[in-house]
Amino acid sequence: MGLRKLTLIGITTLMTAAAYAGPAKPATQRASRNNGLPADFVAGSITSSEGHTQPYAVFVPENYDPKVKWPLVMFLHGSGESGADGVRQTRVGLGPFLAAYRKKCPFIAVFPQSPNAQTWFRGIQAKIMFEILDKVQRDYNVDPDRIYLTGISMGGFGTWEMAMMRPDIFAALIPICGGGPVEFVDPLKRMPIWCFHGARDDRVPVKLSRALIDRLKKIGGEPKYTEFPNESHMCWDTAYATQGLFPWMLKQRRAQPPAVMAVNLDTTWCPVPTRIWWFRVDKAEKGVKMLQIEAGIVSPNEIRVATSGITACSIMLDKPLSPKDDAALKVIWQGKVAYQGVWQPEIQLDLNAAASQPSNEK
Repeated sequence: MGLRKLTLIGITTLMTAAAYAGPAKPATQRASRNNGLPADFVAGSITSSEGHTQPYAVFVPENYDPKVKWPLVMFLHGSGESGADGVRQTRVGLGPFLAAYRKKCPFIAVFPQSPNAQTWFRGIQAKIMFEILDKVQRDYNVDPDRIYLTGISMGGFGTWEMAMMRPDIFAALIPICGGGPVEFVDPLKRMPIWCFHGARDDRVPVKLSRALIDRLKKIGGEPKYTEFPNESHMCWDTAYATQGLFPWMLKQRRAQPPAVMAVNLDTTWCPVPTRIWWFRVDKAEKGVKMLQIEAGIVSPNEIRVATSGITACSIMLDKPLSPKDDAALKVIWQGKVAYQGVWQPEIQLDLNAAASQPSNEK
């Protein structure tokens, strides 16, 4: 869409994705007598913006200090742990590992629960997962640059897909026996990923993980991949016990957002509104399945955007591209001026209105 030859400015002048950590609060319901949860797990619940009430659980390290920023791991469960008890999702996968080695796990972990196996972690459920993540960051002192995502089986798919939706949030991924849409994985090129799968998996074909890893390597990514030759589907205990996994994870930090992006989104699993680094999709055309975005920062005074399937969007910059706060800034969409003024942290673009403007191209 015409952005390939743009001269880009350094990303160091760009915003960092918004920090979510609010006022630190101590855990209020620590201990083993908490609704059947393991020791050091705390029960939580959220009523989402969609009106859904869903439980979740939080693992809080016993030496948690609210004055210190802590890494956070989000765990997405498999289909068998779906429900509304707020406990089942802690008993398979990462939960048992933390229960066994809690003293050696210097991070907070959140365990959301999807209501049923049909919803997966897509659409409205994906939106709720991100809202749970936001709430945990308000309740605890979380380091926004050290948020990690992992999941098993259905949650392995969720790990890939939720990271494709919001690559600006996560510092690293650990998908286990999952898969995802290969055609949408390109935004994860720079993401540290360690993927696991059992070669004898008879439920989720191992070829799904292989395809994602192959695609990432083809476009210049450097994902880690461990395939267990003698493991079947339930390989997560072996995966989480892999030597060096968690030290590797905790070394990762969230990458700076890119100055140019080319992203495709499928509305069947990605909710709208959604944010991709410094670009937010606010509204999509009714009934459209595919959203396409190409956006690039040309200079401290100009941003260029080309889209398909989107009727409203926003540019999200937490600081000016120019050293001067009052410097002129222009946003060109499809060759037409969609915004002209000074820097604002959120610049909303009405693309239907912009379409009626004269072309800016010469």
